[in-house]
Amino acid sequence: GKQSSDRDLERLKAEMKTLREEHASALLKQKDAHEKTLKTQDQKYQETLKAAKEELEAKLKNEIAEAKSKHSREMDAAAKSFDAKMVKAKEEEKKALAMLKDSERKNLENKLSEARKQKERELESQKEDLEGRHSSLVAAKQKIWDDDKAAMSMELQQMTKSRDDLSKKLETSEKTSTERHATVTQQRREISSL
Repeated sequence: GKQSSDRDLERLKAEMKTLREEHASALLKQKDAHEKTLKTQDQKYQETLKAAKEELEAKLKNEIAEAKSKHSREMDAAAKSFDAKMVKAKEEEKKALAMLKDSERKNLENKLSEARKQKERELESQKEDLEGRHSSLVAAKQKIWDDDKAAMSMELQQMTKSRDDLSKKLETSEKTSTERHATVTQQRREISSL
C-alpha cells in the first residue's frame, strides 16, 4: 500500500515537472516567433512607401495588442490548467495518505485483536490446567481416605479376631481347670474312702 502510494506521488511530481518545462518552452517559442514576426514586419514597413506608414503603424499596433491579448489568454489558460493539475495532485496525495492511515489503523486493530485472542487462549489453557490439577488433588485425597478406611477396617478385623481367639483360649483353659478340679475331688474322695 505505502509503496504504491509513494510511486503515485513520484509519478505525479514528475508529471508536474514536465508540465512546467513544457509551459516554459512554449512561452519561449511564442516569444521567439512573436519577435521574429515583429522584425519582419518592421523591415517591410521600412521598405514600404512612406504614405502607408501611418496606416501600417496603426495596423501593427492593433496586431501587437491582439498578440498580447492572445498571449495573455494563453498564459491564463496554461496557469489555470496548471493550478487544476496541482489541486488534483494534492487531492490524490491526500487520498493516498488517507488510505495509508486507514490500512495502518486496520493493521493495528488486527494486531490488537490477535493479541487479545492469544491472551484468551492462554487464560483458557491456564484454567484447564488448574481444573486438571484440582481434580487430581481431589482424586488423591479420595485415595488417601479410601486407603485409610481400608487399613482401619483391616485393623478392626484383626482386633476382633484376636479378641475372639483370646475368648476361646480362656474358655478352653476354664474347661480344663474345671475338669482338673473334678478329677482332684474324685481322687480325694477315693483316698478318704480307703
